Amino acid sequence: MCHHTLKNRELRTKVAKLNMRAGKRALDGYNHETAYSFLKTSSSLLHEDHWESCYELSLRINFLTARAAYCCRHFDAAESMLQRIFEKALSTKDKLSAYSLLGTMYQTQGKVVDALNMYSSILTQLGEIIPDSVTTDTSVSIVKETLNMCEEIFNDEWNQTKMKESLCYIPKFYCEMTLSAYFCKPRPYVTYICCKAIQLCLRNGMCHFAPLSFLNFTVLAFSKDNIPHVYRIGSRAISLLESFNITDRISDCYYPFYAGVAWKIEPFQLCAAKLIQAFSSGLSNGNPNVGIYCLMQANYMYTFCGKNLRSLLVEIDYYLNFLKSYKNEIAKNYFLSNRETVSMLIDKGLETGIEVKASYGDLENPSNKQREMFFFHQAIRCFWLGYVERFKHVAKKCLEIFGHLLQFNTSQIKFYHGLYLVETQKKKKSKETLRLAIADMKDAAAMSEWNFTNKLELLEAELYSFEKKSNQAIASYDASIASARNSRFTHEQGLACEKAGFHCNREKDRVRALGYFQQARECYEEWGSTAKVDFIQNEIEKLELKN
Repeated sequence: MCHHTLKNRELRTKVAKLNMRAGKRALDGYNHETAYSFLKTSSSLLHEDHWESCYELSLRINFLTARAAYCCRHFDAAESMLQRIFEKALSTKDKLSAYSLLGTMYQTQGKVVDALNMYSSILTQLGEIIPDSVTTDTSVSIVKETLNMCEEIFNDEWNQTKMKESLCYIPKFYCEMTLSAYFCKPRPYVTYICCKAIQLCLRNGMCHFAPLSFLNFTVLAFSKDNIPHVYRIGSRAISLLESFNITDRISDCYYPFYAGVAWKIEPFQLCAAKLIQAFSSGLSNGNPNVGIYCLMQANYMYTFCGKNLRSLLVEIDYYLNFLKSYKNEIAKNYFLSNRETVSMLIDKGLETGIEVKASYGDLENPSNKQREMFFFHQAIRCFWLGYVERFKHVAKKCLEIFGHLLQFNTSQIKFYHGLYLVETQKKKKSKETLRLAIADMKDAAAMSEWNFTNKLELLEAELYSFEKKSNQAIASYDASIASARNSRFTHEQGLACEKAGFHCNREKDRVRALGYFQQARECYEEWGSTAKVDFIQNEIEKLELKN
């Protein structure tokens, strides 16, 4: 009887190992459902005292099963397996992979506070000092310190130095904590956590998570005074992905670089395409967490690339349906907000609107991250639909909240606000602010002609128009139209034509005004904005009556 029992136990263990290997192979091949089936079978074959009699095998099977369950979006099952590891594992070291997976799972579901608290706890256990809060002065100081370290250390020689394996989880948790903190903590705190990761890498050498550490840092260190330097750091970090074949981190690494830094230099369309690539990579390798945020930012960028609005709306609805299984309220809110903007730009939401709306929380609470999104989208809608007084209010709120930051939405708001200021130049202060906006846009265009030259030329054209310099105004309008066409910014090509039409109308040159308005209508038709087409058509009809 004892011999029979022993043989049965041995056989069960052997079969469990075989199923585990098959599950791991399927998991590596991104065949997640098959992997989960094998690994569940493997787990069920373990005998009752397996944690005591075959500890290493039990640890591995439970973790792989949890990972496969997560990839299949069986979040409750995955968390149950992870909790079993936390209960049975004999050391903190043996729990690290499980903690990492749990944090990733929390972030995928939008539970960023839970993820942040978990990362803070485990980093404390690993000997790191995690503050409850960080002042702006501390944040500025650590950024300068880190930039200096990068200048001195981040080179080809550093690439050859490998971090000790025992330290590698620390930058990993810092990187993941940075993403969580971004959604629920003030910027100085996020910056501090990010700098801790990169300093650890610079002092101890290259590891799997070093490129992500550098790329997160580039976003938070990015300022008007250091754009080329920070861009070089980001480009070098991207090259490390290829040099060290870190293909499973594409979504993690592309997100900070293409969403946070590269847009200042590389074409918007390229940045958006790279983010879509990162989303696809994240899905295929079972890491949809950051991939979802890549998708959010790509969709957002495409709104400002002149992509057809109706196609964009179809994509947003598809993604909203896709997100249901992930239960990520942050991503859902983001897409709902962008959907409402796109719908308003198409037809003011009359036929394309839906009942479900984004939730923004307390808009008076400075720590509420959703209010930036609310005021930004309000500003975009008001600008394009001509709600001038409302735009003045929400644009001011935008500039108060994030106007000092060098980020994608800031550049858009400053451009639209500059155009608005032309209409309010009777005040000396407004004229000075407009000149500052033009100076900022000149700096931006010097970095990326593709993204910003048409915007600069349109601001200059509007200023010339206000100053009654008609010939210079027409030349700048035409230059802006040509630049927008070359960059495939159909919406801004239409905007330049529209502004040129109003200028010519003020100058009593109605024939030329009609031509510009007709070009604007064609651009807005291509963009898919019925609201703007109707607006321009009304101006055309008024001109035709006068003629």
